[in-house]
Amino acid sequence: MLPLCRDLMHFLRLPFFGLLWLCLASPRVFSADIAQIEQAAQHPQWLLLIHDYQGSAQIRDPQFLLSAADYSPLRELQATLDLVRLSPAAAFCRFPARWLWLQQQGLIEHVADHTPDCDRLQQYLQSVPFQSLDLVFATEVLSSTTSMMGHVFLKAQGEDSQGFTQATTLAYFTRINSLNPFVLLYENTLGGMQGYFVVRNFQVDAKFYRDKEQRTIWQYRLTADDAQLQLLQFHIYELKDAKIDYFFQAFNCATLTLEIIALLQPELMQERDWIVTPIDVVNAAKLHQLVQADDVQVADALALAQLRRVLPSTDVARLDGWINAEQPVDLQSGLLLDAKAEQYSRIRTNVLVSSQQMTRSEQADLLQHWASDPQSRLTSQQLRDPTAGAQDSLWSVAYSQQPWMTQPATTLRWLANGHLLMGNNEAYQAESELLMGNIALRYQQPQAASEPRWQLSEFTLYSVRSLATTSTEFPKYAGEFYLGYHPILTAAGWQSQTELSAGLGKSVALGSQLIAYGLVGAGAVTDFDDGRAFASLKSGLLWSFADLHKVAIELEANTGKAQDRDGYQQAHLQWRWQLNQQWLLISQWQHSRIRQQRDHTVGLQLIRYY
Repeated sequence: MLPLCRDLMHFLRLPFFGLLWLCLASPRVFSADIAQIEQAAQHPQWLLLIHDYQGSAQIRDPQFLLSAADYSPLRELQATLDLVRLSPAAAFCRFPARWLWLQQQGLIEHVADHTPDCDRLQQYLQSVPFQSLDLVFATEVLSSTTSMMGHVFLKAQGEDSQGFTQATTLAYFTRINSLNPFVLLYENTLGGMQGYFVVRNFQVDAKFYRDKEQRTIWQYRLTADDAQLQLLQFHIYELKDAKIDYFFQAFNCATLTLEIIALLQPELMQERDWIVTPIDVVNAAKLHQLVQADDVQVADALALAQLRRVLPSTDVARLDGWINAEQPVDLQSGLLLDAKAEQYSRIRTNVLVSSQQMTRSEQADLLQHWASDPQSRLTSQQLRDPTAGAQDSLWSVAYSQQPWMTQPATTLRWLANGHLLMGNNEAYQAESELLMGNIALRYQQPQAASEPRWQLSEFTLYSVRSLATTSTEFPKYAGEFYLGYHPILTAAGWQSQTELSAGLGKSVALGSQLIAYGLVGAGAVTDFDDGRAFASLKSGLLWSFADLHKVAIELEANTGKAQDRDGYQQAHLQWRWQLNQQWLLISQWQHSRIRQQRDHTVGLQLIRYY
């Protein structure tokens, strides 16, 4: 809308479309030459409005892209101007953000004498107020291939036409329609999956993420003026009914969200890489100083685990005694002045009430004793900000030696996306590992002249492991899934083969930083000449201490992945030094046995996140 129209609407407090008729009641004049149009077609905001990236249209729906049959940014701009000339009402009602931007660029100087019939747009503007805008990050859930790195979306908030405060989710996502890993791999990377851009009540989404999926929700208030908010509000309207193909690596929730908020500051697109993750979007907004404040809704499972870390164990034991009615409440206890103790008791008793092990009146009788200072509650500062973790790509170099062999091996590794179990995982919901596009090249002086010096020893398409700890209040399963190509011990030595496997089990916290786990699994391997199925059993300990160190011990036995089908056992010990946020040093020892053959390997691995 022209500035004069906007000022009049504010001053006279006329309905949007009532005043719009006044603003549209004069002839439209176009005075742009071809050079001006060509320059506008390369404007960063125009490219963002049509979601062009490096000369390609990422949204090919003809209802959104007028030049879909023969696309270029210039043709799309010319087609939009042609639509404005031929049918101003259709142009405004279909592309209000483009219309607004064209006016700002001086390509539409006046508006024709026509009253647009835009009931759907009017309803949208009334029901989705845009007085403020938040970037929302929901932490990861590794059981979903589309949310294993978290989910990022927008939240618009303001007063609706009835004067009620409304918070609206503006999100892009996809649905999983197949459990076949090969189908999922193809659709996520090449074929594309059906994407959905939704506009719906934020509180419903927040309750689902926080209470049902137990995911913590971080909200970042974005800096934007009224004109910028109006442009984004109009652009969301253009997107919400478009058919948008979802690609895990090329165009996902993070990609589209980054491009939308880049309308506020186009320099954000400098942070776009070939894969954009949800946390990349938050980091980009912070880097370019778009974030003015943050807030967090902590999932109860994470809050309870964190409270058990920060409260002294004697206090936790006393609180549990009160909650379980094993001892009377000590009315002189300082715990009744501690908001973290109250928070712990409230979460625990909420679980007991929901499972009908405690009545609401019993809960109220217990909690009435607290008169705590809210300042002592668990705060966001006591939770690790997800942006404080390491980046989600890495390279590494490893040196390994088998004691009886004279030639050591050097392994170069590149991880396109993910994180390591041995990394600092405090920013994640649980101790976990995610590998996507993990490639390892191994160099070793050959024993025979015909043997290659360099070999592809590992290529992981997708691997995930979650050691989320279970508890009485929030029971969880630990699990893992692997699809890739990696070394397997055979009677003839180590040989890389293709494996598809999965495991399920439990992980328990033995202390604030000590985890024990067990997994039962099954899978299949093949060298493309022969295929075999196997069953496996794994158990291990994971201990983090002094913030800089982590020790992992794992024992594995399986029924045999090698061609001779003999089972083998393996013990693996790793010790990590966190040199800084980007650099890790890991020492490792591995003992493997098959039949009477034994294999020992020791090594060092230097890792650099980026």
